[in-house]
Amino acid sequence: MKKISSWLVTVMVIGAIFLVWPLFILDEDRSNLSLFGYESLIVLSDSMVPEFETQDLLIINQTKNPAVGDVISFKQGETLVTHRLIDIKDGQFKTKGDNNDLADSSLVDPSEVQGVHQMTIPKFGYVISYLTSLTGFITLIAAPILIAIILEIFKWIFRNDNSAGSKEVIQKT
Repeated sequence: MKKISSWLVTVMVIGAIFLVWPLFILDEDRSNLSLFGYESLIVLSDSMVPEFETQDLLIINQTKNPAVGDVISFKQGETLVTHRLIDIKDGQFKTKGDNNDLADSSLVDPSEVQGVHQMTIPKFGYVISYLTSLTGFITLIAAPILIAIILEIFKWIFRNDNSAGSKEVIQKT
């Protein structure tokens, strides 16, 4: 029983750590989201197919300087866009989605660049969406905590029953 309890606590701690970063992905402020200069994003459109598909998780490097050919994430108004840097004109970036026929109509100021694509984890956006949903919270946080509490209650009850029984045996002899 002791091994099960310690195993459950370990699983809950690892699960909680695993949930921390994905929860920040959904933060609208988009500040303090980087981890050692890297940020994660979920792809929401098909503009970069076949490079990325919807629900792929992208890791971008916020400290790398973009070069022509790199895939960059940048602010376009309130929207975050991830497209390929195809040209630099007068210090401004011209971008295009790989799946789009035409280049983007507006140029991107370097100050609007959030980062340069470093890595893709295919379809991991589905996992993040699940983890940050109510169902994910219940199955990965609430249920294990409830199970650990129930196990501790049973352990406490049976420990008290066993200690009472052993006292009776000692008194009879």
